[in-house]
Amino acid sequence: MTLRRSKVHLELLLSKKVLDQCGRPIGRIEDVHAESIGDDLVVKEYLVGPHALIERFAITIKVHSILKKLGLLRPIQRYKIPWDNLDLTNPDSPRLIGDVSKLTKIRIS
Repeated sequence: MTLRRSKVHLELLLSKKVLDQCGRPIGRIEDVHAESIGDDLVVKEYLVGPHALIERFAITIKVHSILKKLGLLRPIQRYKIPWDNLDLTNPDSPRLIGDVSKLTKIRIS
């Protein structure tokens, strides 16, 4: 597989629904983990899930514990998708490359 460098406007990806290979939604892009390499900012992984927005605002523990005490929250499952496992050919409809069962799961109970 040849890796191609391209530029994507991350602000356009945030909150986009990610579909698996069968077209089923697995969550929304709510955070991007990247690192600086030279003059470039290189995406390493995407954080996708139904409640990933909470982490984006860095208040996960407080909000989660309040919602849990109120009985308004069930366990959260999120996925870390490596940069090369997300097809961004159409940024309006990102698609997972590969099987969702192979992704790293993050679970907050």
